[in-house]
Amino acid sequence: MIMILSDGGANTAEVEKQLKLHGDEYCLFFSDVISASRYAKGNVLIGMATRWSMAKVYAENNITAVIDITETPDSKLSRAALLACSKNIKYVKCVRCEAVEGAKSCLSYKQLADRIKNSKGNALIYARPETVSEISRLAGEFSSKIYVVLPKDIVFDVDRALKYSIPLLNVIEMDITDEKESVALAVEKVGAGMVIFSAETEEVEEKATSARSVGAEVIVTHSMGVEYPKIFSNVRDAVIEIHT
Repeated sequence: MIMILSDGGANTAEVEKQLKLHGDEYCLFFSDVISASRYAKGNVLIGMATRWSMAKVYAENNITAVIDITETPDSKLSRAALLACSKNIKYVKCVRCEAVEGAKSCLSYKQLADRIKNSKGNALIYARPETVSEISRLAGEFSSKIYVVLPKDIVFDVDRALKYSIPLLNVIEMDITDEKESVALAVEKVGAGMVIFSAETEEVEEKATSARSVGAEVIVTHSMGVEYPKIFSNVRDAVIEIHT
């Protein structure tokens, strides 16, 4: 039995379609009634988002694989489901990460961390604190090469800065009037050889162009805040991986 892990996002119907083409038995799992109500049909399970409750659900329903299509960043359900998987349960994550002209796509935070370790310059990241924190954790001692930029405020927000899990001095405040132009200025200010944008970054196309204009490599990643063992940007590839 294959489990579709969902929070009611748009990919639910597409995953069902692909599994039906393969003749697979499947069920849907939601952590709450509100999410389930967005897609209330078929074999639906609702339960608590904890590691132990998910492990129990896997055992009771003979789950052999999980396709996680939750769209909520840093989802408790997603984390619990991943932790509950044994070596006999394949876990595949599907995320939305649109291609950006002139930018490379990298869905693995581990690979991003390795690139940062081996780069000559620093890395400037535009993403949620949870995403930066996970990349920083994987970069280890090389997290000192990671920088983020925040709009200048009257008082420096230390609590917010600490959430990025990088040295406080690497959280740079700038007077931002034109966000697109500020990217190029920030690249030069911190000596960045690469700029990493998460998928939800506003005006990412224009900001990527600004970064490239000063010679920085541009990379786009997902915004889930979790490093997944198998991750894809489209449903078809995720379903193929389940059958590999």
